Amino acid sequence: MTMDLHSFDLNSLDLDLIAIERRVHARARRLKLVVSAGKVRLTVPPRSAERHIQAFLQQARPWLLAQLQQQAQHAAQQ
Repeated sequence: MTMDLHSFDLNSLDLDLIAIERRVHARARRLKLVVSAGKVRLTVPPRSAERHIQAFLQQARPWLLAQLQQQAQHAAQQ
């Protein structure tokens, strides 16, 4: 599902509405969240507990929303 980030306030977005590609990587030692070209990727170490992943995403929410907002503004200018 593709969302038009220009059509609503990102601060009111729920993390469940954001498509986050989750990748389990054997050499990963920590959770890593990357935003590139409007896509969000979460790299997860093997055997990571789901509760730790969800806590990480909640903690990273302000940063993630700011990144998405910045990319949406940049795309609108072009």
